Amino acid sequence: MGFGMWLVNLLVNAATNFATSDNILPALTLSMLAAGIFGIVRQSGRVSWGERGVDSWWFIGLWAVVGIVAIGAMAFGLGLRAAKPKQPDTQTEEPTNKQQSASYLKDVHFYGGSLSPPVLNPRFEARFVRAGKRCRLFIDHRYYARGIGRGEWTSRPLIELPRIEEFVEGQSLTVAVLTPFEIDGRIQWRWGPAAEQTDAKTTFVARSWHRGRIIVRCDDAPPQSYYFIIDPEQSDAAPMLIGLDRFDFIKEWEAEDKRQN
Repeated sequence: MGFGMWLVNLLVNAATNFATSDNILPALTLSMLAAGIFGIVRQSGRVSWGERGVDSWWFIGLWAVVGIVAIGAMAFGLGLRAAKPKQPDTQTEEPTNKQQSASYLKDVHFYGGSLSPPVLNPRFEARFVRAGKRCRLFIDHRYYARGIGRGEWTSRPLIELPRIEEFVEGQSLTVAVLTPFEIDGRIQWRWGPAAEQTDAKTTFVARSWHRGRIIVRCDDAPPQSYYFIIDPEQSDAAPMLIGLDRFDFIKEWEAEDKRQN
């Protein structure tokens, strides 16, 4: 008797767990099994005490009640599942057409400069993916100012580059991020294209880490940012721009990890 009721309780708990997790068929099977074992335990208990055993209709009625309750629970669970809103999968959700069309540029790259013939300026290159009326570009950058025992990133004002008017799909874009100039017989660098005069706003601070971005604003589209860093250890003769595109392998490796897992 004790073992039988323990087994009944075990089956009922298991059926409850399956039902709460929307596994209706296992829950129904275990419920019917628990009802049958309960009937057998009850029958054997009455006989052992010298009482009259239960009639067969009692078993049929018990299973019928359990079946009706289980079917009702299954219908209720299916109704809840159908009414539950589907949550978007943020890991695999593809960007919408609106998001895809926000960018005006493709094939974006940063290149370091060189003072050896031919002289090359540190530059930003890309290609337009569609036509437009006007495109404005800005340099936003910070440099690491070292102090006694400490250092900090220092912001500089935005520098606007020459505007691009009336561009077409497939047109190439090349922008000089830094250009050289000579002062007192020494080569220095300024942000943006060559100019007759250089002020503190556009003067490049040498022998310092730099991090920055090119901000692109085309027509009425949201601004797009393309990031880069400058390593002073690699910038002896000319600033060496390292664009974020050099780190595209990160996305590729993360995608491979997801496929393997």
